[in-house]
Amino acid sequence: MSLIKTNWINIISAIIIACIFFQVMMFTEWIDITENIYYDLWTCIHKSEQDNLNTVIIKIDDKTWFEHRDQPLVFWGPHFAKAIEVLKKVEVRIIGLDFLFLVNPEDWLKKFGEELDYLARTYDISMRTKLNEGGVILSCIIAETEDMRHERIMPRFDYLAVLPNFNQDVGISNFYTDLDGVIRDFIPKYDINTEPNIPFATLLAIKALNINPADEVWDFGSYKIKDKFKPLPIGFIGPPKTIQRLSFSKLLKDNAINDPEIKSLKNKIIIIAEENTGNQDVHQTPYSRFFLGLKGKLMTGPEVQANIVETIISGKFPENLPLWFLWLYFIFFILIATLFFFNMSFVKAGFLLFFMCGFSGLVSYIFFTFYFKVPSVNVQLGMMISYLFSIGIRLLSSEKKREQLRKIFSKYVPDKIVDELISKNELPDIGGDEVEITILFSDIRNFTAISEKLLPIEVVEMLNEYFTKIYDCVLEEGGIIDKFIGDAVMVLFGVPLKGENHALKGIKCAIKMQEIANKFRFNLKEKFTDKNIPEFRIGIGIHTGKAIVGNIGSKERMEYTAIGDSVNIASRIESSTKELGWCIAVSDDCVKSVKAPNVLTIINSKIIEIKGREKKIEVHEVKIQN
Repeated sequence: MSLIKTNWINIISAIIIACIFFQVMMFTEWIDITENIYYDLWTCIHKSEQDNLNTVIIKIDDKTWFEHRDQPLVFWGPHFAKAIEVLKKVEVRIIGLDFLFLVNPEDWLKKFGEELDYLARTYDISMRTKLNEGGVILSCIIAETEDMRHERIMPRFDYLAVLPNFNQDVGISNFYTDLDGVIRDFIPKYDINTEPNIPFATLLAIKALNINPADEVWDFGSYKIKDKFKPLPIGFIGPPKTIQRLSFSKLLKDNAINDPEIKSLKNKIIIIAEENTGNQDVHQTPYSRFFLGLKGKLMTGPEVQANIVETIISGKFPENLPLWFLWLYFIFFILIATLFFFNMSFVKAGFLLFFMCGFSGLVSYIFFTFYFKVPSVNVQLGMMISYLFSIGIRLLSSEKKREQLRKIFSKYVPDKIVDELISKNELPDIGGDEVEITILFSDIRNFTAISEKLLPIEVVEMLNEYFTKIYDCVLEEGGIIDKFIGDAVMVLFGVPLKGENHALKGIKCAIKMQEIANKFRFNLKEKFTDKNIPEFRIGIGIHTGKAIVGNIGSKERMEYTAIGDSVNIASRIESSTKELGWCIAVSDDCVKSVKAPNVLTIINSKIIEIKGREKKIEVHEVKIQN
């Protein structure tokens, strides 16, 4: 493949159009939705580090509910207090209660009358005591009201009031979702003035690392969060059920502190939440998609929170690369693809497009394994645009060239030949190309003497009748009439259709022309019996050799013709037939080019001089075997 013939203007135009598309797509939402398909796939197949995780979910599962089925959740304060006490004894780092405590036992018991007033005031004191000791994070939610306002739904004031830092020990449990309803990112801090304004998982992480929530920059060691209101990707560590879980019921057992599983919770971040049959706290994540061989699964809210905590603490999440790098990456793919698209067939270019789209996806996945986000859809759509642009330009260029060729060749060959040229896609280079052809020159002998005996109108009629017969003869043998030069004619064989054995076709055409001339001589004598015109004879010279064939001339006047030494030789051979006394003279090069030499019989041979050439050439008088 050669890039020499590539139209660089078209290539640059294709790249510019693709770049404009890339810039526009960066500000559209639907491209993000499409890109998320790749992001979700990479998340599903990427095997993250799942050892030494920081977070453990203490789940209130079916077993726990069954053991305390006769006790409503509102009265579980003592159970939570006991669980918190056990967890603190094994020295966990922080505890998050992923519950919204809207009702406390006191409010519930007051409904049954004054006789339960004392019990109402003391029943949940153990729970409030543990909350007051610190190290526990409660949750709240932001709900949308009927009038489209957003309102925080906080825990009961009794619990809120005993927290050491009041509102600062409450995290918002809402998740940030994309337009398709899938959770892929989290917001480190909500852009609201009043507290609480830090998400539940973020608050757990910064408390576990002893970071002051009021700091302007949160320094996590391996990275810093400066823009707290900007969504960050969640570095999911694995599909649902990856996070370690422990049943809440184990914390309520006697001597639970000696349980090896519970002891292993030391220095862990604990999330206590419901995970049981009928629990509706499930969400769509990248693992929810159905890919080939991958069955989509929903992820529980606590596990999403745990993944966010792991992301913040580890600092491993897919980061966006600088814009300049994305531009270089995009232009690299588009440039390589476009160069090939303009120099390959449509089918091959289509296969290349498919391969490069797959390759760009592979590159994107490799970057993803190193926690970098590199877009695939923009690059692939850019290459598709470049491919379609190259097809359009080449089709228009091809159609323009075909029309140009049709105009050029229709002067010399029938539309049938032109159509065949186009259908076979054998379009010659109309700018000029060196090819081996056979050139035939034919001239009428004594034309001046004949013209003197006839009226001008009779000369024109005679030439038109003769050249019509010659034209049909040339057409039969697959040649084209290059030009009529007064009473002479120049014929080319081997172009524009690259037919085989054009030398033999040229010789056959010459013999047929000789037969036509013999009949025409007789008809001319009969037609002009009273004018005593000279004998009508022709001379034919044939040569095979290299010549420059193409559309040659000026901007105002162009014609498809052949030029070069071989053309001059054929013309000189035709002139030599006068001295030789032959009707047809064929060069030795032409005879040797006949691929079926046994077809020819050489009658005479002669070495002749060519005017303007030092080297002599051999010519032959031939006939064709029947």
